[in-house]
Amino acid sequence: MTTRCLFVLFLCLILLNPSSPLNLSSFKRENSFTRPSLGPSFRIRGNEKRYANATATAAALAVGAPVPSTRAPRFLWKLAWDFGKKSLSILHNPYLTSGYVPSDRNVNLSVLYWKALDGDEYARALLPGRLGRLFTSRAFRWMYPRLHHANVGIRTRFINRCLESVVAEEEGGDGGVADITQGFNVLILGAGFDSRGVRLLDGGGVVDKGKVRVVEFDLEGVVKEKGKVFERNYRRRRRRRRKSAGWGGSKEQLPILTNINLNYLEGTRATLSDEIQEGRRLGFGTTIIVCEAVLIYVNDVRGVVRTIGEAIEAAGGGEEDTKLGRTHYIFADRLPVKYGDVEEVKRLFEEEGWGRKGGKLRDFIPKPGLASSMGWVTTD
Repeated sequence: MTTRCLFVLFLCLILLNPSSPLNLSSFKRENSFTRPSLGPSFRIRGNEKRYANATATAAALAVGAPVPSTRAPRFLWKLAWDFGKKSLSILHNPYLTSGYVPSDRNVNLSVLYWKALDGDEYARALLPGRLGRLFTSRAFRWMYPRLHHANVGIRTRFINRCLESVVAEEEGGDGGVADITQGFNVLILGAGFDSRGVRLLDGGGVVDKGKVRVVEFDLEGVVKEKGKVFERNYRRRRRRRRKSAGWGGSKEQLPILTNINLNYLEGTRATLSDEIQEGRRLGFGTTIIVCEAVLIYVNDVRGVVRTIGEAIEAAGGGEEDTKLGRTHYIFADRLPVKYGDVEEVKRLFEEEGWGRKGGKLRDFIPKPGLASSMGWVTTD
């Protein structure tokens, strides 16, 4: 009976898939770091439920991402979520998977699968087990309706677009600091099992190798699990003698993993400030703080926003230190504001002390989901 129900669900997912199995263009999925055409940000106000599909479409078009399915009813999203959870236990069966399999704490493993389905080959390489890497390969991606992985793809592309804009500006495109800023210090809060760090260190079409330092922060348990994921991937590639296979061939091309608990604001402030100063000491003058879908798990969102600003200020990241390169905060997360209200977002950062550091909201796009606010703030 269970098998029959799963088969019926699979047929429903295929029938509701906006892309036809015969549409070969679906195989030419845009690389998540390919720079989309930069259009105006879509600032949409109104009832979130009523305009959920419209905002998803607008946000996807704004960042150049595939549009999520607008025909799927709410119950199908729930079924797809449950089906994905059940699939993890099958894909990671001890008889089918060798080596270490991390837990799905805070859906970290699920997000890794969604990013692999969205075309991120670095995320796919981190997946445990051959079956997971097989079913997220290009040959199978067309089968999955654009639901959760398409929603995650929107925020992924927004962050990537902002990263590219920061690099272009700081290297002389706007701001003229090419001779001052030697590199980029990227601090990723709540990184989970995300592959953005290894992609940046490998070049990834954004920053040249050797010009970026990446520090990933998360809870102690997640940090330990990610370290084991990196080690498993490293051993797997070494066994295949792929010594030059991108980041897998060198442990020096891995991010620095650091424990942090964003619910403890004092510790968060001290840790962030220390890492900003350490990056500058090593010659990485421009700091980029990335926050993706992590504030949905913290108790005091306003407090974290304020603490990040205080850490930047404590490290000397205000107007008086533009000679070191500016500090940028890129987020795709939950904020305590009315959905899509850009003026309220500006007011939030002003009230939490970012104004005295020259904080300026450079871009903002709302999207449906828990991580509904996507933006880029610069202190200059």
